[in-house]
Amino acid sequence: SLAGFDEARRVYRRALVRVLQAKAHYQLDGYVSDHYVCANLEAQLLGALVLYETDARRVLAMHRRRAAVLQPVLDAINPKAYHAIGRQMAFDLGTIYGDILDVRQLMLRDQPAERARAKLQPAVDATTRALYRFLDFFRDAQGEMPERVDAENEEVFLTAHFNIARAHGKLDDRESLAASLRAYEFIRAYADKHDVVCMRDELKMAREMAEL
Repeated sequence: SLAGFDEARRVYRRALVRVLQAKAHYQLDGYVSDHYVCANLEAQLLGALVLYETDARRVLAMHRRRAAVLQPVLDAINPKAYHAIGRQMAFDLGTIYGDILDVRQLMLRDQPAERARAKLQPAVDATTRALYRFLDFFRDAQGEMPERVDAENEEVFLTAHFNIARAHGKLDDRESLAASLRAYEFIRAYADKHDVVCMRDELKMAREMAEL
């Protein structure tokens, strides 16, 4: 294990040099899959480094850098040609934007409610936008959602809905709370209809929130 942030940063920088060299070689135009691997590694390196950081502003900056690495790749690729890559990146970005939202909420905990709401809104929007984009990858050729997703992806599908509900719930206005409730109600209805057994804690919470 690494002793602290300074040592972790030295390891990060050495690894980043190699990743950026590979990324420069495997350009997005012509090497989509390889370029994605490199971009994903770059974002993961930052994700590992951030665990050693204690300053909230620097943590926020590092999460934003993670998003800045992946977002242009997702926006540039053809989602039909690179379905699996696009779906994974959309989910990862939803997670990263959710991390940004959590840090922003912590930083704004002593701010007046209206000011905090205004500053949190962009992070909520980014989180939910990425997660809805992830969910769109489950639609069929006619744009319809399946009644039930395949078992391999069911947990991550429900996790996306749960994180959407959680993100909307960070805001206290009526519209956001209604959106959060709809997401929790969807999870409850889906789980009850299909006898979902994964994510017991999350499903319990979703049922409790849907009944409020």
